[in-house]
Amino acid sequence: MLEFFQTDVDGYKATEICFHTGRDTGGEAYIEIPLGRSLVHGNVIDPVVMNKKKNFMECDAIAQIMDFCNITLREIYASHKGIKSSSAQPFSREHKVKYHVGIHTAINMLYKTLFFIALLWKEDFLPGNSKNMLSLRDFTDEIRTKMPVPISQNALELCDIIDHINHLFQSENMFYGFNMFGDSFPTVLAAGPWRENELIVHNHALAQLVVGFNDFIKEIEFFAEDAK
Repeated sequence: MLEFFQTDVDGYKATEICFHTGRDTGGEAYIEIPLGRSLVHGNVIDPVVMNKKKNFMECDAIAQIMDFCNITLREIYASHKGIKSSSAQPFSREHKVKYHVGIHTAINMLYKTLFFIALLWKEDFLPGNSKNMLSLRDFTDEIRTKMPVPISQNALELCDIIDHINHLFQSENMFYGFNMFGDSFPTVLAAGPWRENELIVHNHALAQLVVGFNDFIKEIEFFAEDAK
């Protein structure tokens, strides 16, 4: 679910938005790839997309992105702990780089995963056909009506959130948050113009976005293990 708060950023009115699944993560969460399909566990990746094309190349590409996102998440969590436990000022630049650039990378990996899934579900999808490119917002609209299984409002909101944050991270607003750190856990911070003379500020617990992503993957029965 989304929560909205009115705030102020450098004299501008701003609406702060926060995504929350309603579940406690303990500050850390990883993409849930079934055992036996993850490089993290030293096994072969062979995910199966249910009720859709089962082309190994595309499915394996998505699984590789998920694995790399988990590797990045592990570094982010470790760096955050290093930053918060450091008695030295300034703290390690390596921790700072892995934290901030890692968050940008993790969001982009989540976006890529959702984007690739959108392409797989597109009826006329052909690899390499530029006419089949679609924005994640188009995907969000399509899954409201075309997915073979019901999609929750939380999952739809997550798609919109990841889409917007990734857009802001690729814009002139990308520098926002590069000197800020989550107090108790890693947070995803992004800001940009919204309404006239007003900003929108994303302030999400990273782990909550990951848990929301896992919920979405289960809802669409992406892995064979998710199918009933």
